[in-house]
Amino acid sequence: MKPRRGLALAARITAVLLLVLALAAAILMQPDRLARIVLGAVGDAAGLDIAFSGEARYRLRGTPLLEVHDLSVRVPGHDAPLLDAGRALVSLPWSTVRRRGAGPVVLERIELDRPVLDLPRLQAWLAERPAGDGRLPTLDRGIAVRDGRVLGDGWLLRDLQLRIPALAPDAPVRGTARGTLDTASPPLVHFDLGLAASRPADGAGRGARGRLRFEHPDWRLPAAIAASGPLRMDGDALWAAPLRVGISAAFVGDGDPLPFTLGAHGPLRLRGGTATLAPATLVLHGGGQVPALQARGRAALGRALLLEFEGSMPAW
Repeated sequence: MKPRRGLALAARITAVLLLVLALAAAILMQPDRLARIVLGAVGDAAGLDIAFSGEARYRLRGTPLLEVHDLSVRVPGHDAPLLDAGRALVSLPWSTVRRRGAGPVVLERIELDRPVLDLPRLQAWLAERPAGDGRLPTLDRGIAVRDGRVLGDGWLLRDLQLRIPALAPDAPVRGTARGTLDTASPPLVHFDLGLAASRPADGAGRGARGRLRFEHPDWRLPAAIAASGPLRMDGDALWAAPLRVGISAAFVGDGDPLPFTLGAHGPLRLRGGTATLAPATLVLHGGGQVPALQARGRAALGRALLLEFEGSMPAW
């Protein structure tokens, strides 16, 4: 090759490289465009439409980070969103970026502000996914949810504050959850709980310990609770079978408070805004004010409280 031709070819290659770098710089200088490219690729991989209408920012130095405002996640062809969030932040290592979703999903951290999750839509979407496609990701620095809402079938979980410092499918995990369960009829259930699971991937060894407060227009029931049992989703129902519960509480209505302790064992199902425990074994102690009771039967809490038990009261 003649020197002049070599110089000309080198000049053309240099010009092309400079053009590519200029285009790349133009994209990187526009966070909105970069965020739409990234979220579009994630949506294509998951079979979802992911968009945002607010501001966006990114960080490529160190661990890549992407933050967007007014996020919306929809199943293609559906108008109603599966998930909305006022703000969403995802940071992930370069190794995950290079794999482009192949193999286990490893992230650094997820933050969601004011998310609204439509649980029935999520369950319907998961039911259409290939078997084994819903594996949990690994989150080295965990997940934080602020002021979240979960829309269920006949119930609403609101004011949700969730903190999980780290998450791995096959490793023990701990976290905290605080919020209010609203079934559109009294009572409201306020909770502030510590959560633990031995293997979150299969639902084994789940437990909760903390405070509950039932609020009814005519009464209230503050309680300390400890509960444990395997947890799983079955269609549109949430199961804990068997569930073991210990409660120390006081019924506050007209007159003096009535303290008691209660132990319960049996399969719990939450579906359509109604929680059922059947068949259940109950052991109740009331310190003389509430009769001691040992019984078997069933209980349900939804639009009304249903109790059907047979047992014995050694003393009244």
